[in-house]
Amino acid sequence: MLPNDTVTVVGEITGNTTHLLVATSTYTVINIRGQQSGTASQSNINCGTTSIAINYGKDYSEQNLNYTCKNKALYIVKTGNDKHFYSVSYVQRDRHKGGEILSFQEAMVVYCIIIALLSIMMWKFIFHAPKKI
Repeated sequence: MLPNDTVTVVGEITGNTTHLLVATSTYTVINIRGQQSGTASQSNINCGTTSIAINYGKDYSEQNLNYTCKNKALYIVKTGNDKHFYSVSYVQRDRHKGGEILSFQEAMVVYCIIIALLSIMMWKFIFHAPKKI
């Protein structure tokens, strides 16, 4: 399950081109997928000057990442005349620093677990306390 604040960008590019996906900032790439119409092209998805995904041939299967780009742009560099479809999901923060946002359902589960544990502790304290003679 992706975090609630996930942004997914999709599109299709053709020919020799460089295509900007995310402007310079800090973000964490969670998922990448690519598909090309033929085998005459190569596509690189880069964080700054670092390649984080390379499609050498026909298709680049879905890949789950947890790659944080700090103050760099995310873009595709494509060669050849094939069409390239891309799908990239990211969050606009550094996931390694924590701060995951819980959905309402997830928060309610955590809340119920805490209440249940506190109730059990209180029950044991009240009804199973040692009796003084």
